[in-house]
Amino acid sequence: MKRYNLPTNGFASKSEEKRFWQKVITGQRGGKLSRIEFCERNGLKLSSFKRWVTQLNKELVKDDGCTEGLDFVQVKVSETKDLPVIGKFSKDAKFEIELLSGDKLRLPLIKEVLLMTINILKGERC
Repeated sequence: MKRYNLPTNGFASKSEEKRFWQKVITGQRGGKLSRIEFCERNGLKLSSFKRWVTQLNKELVKDDGCTEGLDFVQVKVSETKDLPVIGKFSKDAKFEIELLSGDKLRLPLIKEVLLMTINILKGERC
C-alpha cells in the first residue's frame, strides 16, 4: 500500500496542496480501507481528509447541479437478509445511496425513481 505523507515544510502553493489531496483521496477510494483506517495508517487528520473530499466534490459540480467528472468507485449491498424477490417489492421498499461526503439518500424503490436516479448519476439528465 502506498503511503501518503504530508510535506514537513508545508505546501509551496494551494495547487500543490490540492494535487496532494486529490492523490490521497484517489488512493483511499481505490483501496479497501475505510476513511478512518486510511487516515490513521497515513498519519492524516480525518477532518482534513473529509474537508478536502467535500471541497473537491463541490468543484466537480456545475452551477446547474449536474455532475461533471464524478467517479463512482464502489457499490455495496449493505444488508441482504430481507431482500425481496425481484418483482415483488413492498410499497415501502427503499434504496439508499451513500455519497462521498457521507450523506445518504434514501429513496422509494419505484422503477421510475430508480431509473431517473441512475440517469442522473450517469449525467444524462443535465
